[in-house]
Amino acid sequence: MKNIFTERLRIFTWDINGSYLLYLFKGDYEIYISIDSERYGG
Repeated sequence: MKNIFTERLRIFTWDINGSYLLYLFKGDYEIYISIDSERYGG
């Protein structure tokens, strides 16, 4: 059994404007950002 306190925290968020993402990226965790492929041509 894995210890949940030794695993890296994973955060799922969406692409928003402002300083929210700037401060979020300063932490020590994995960040997953949802993007709309039609909006960004992907």
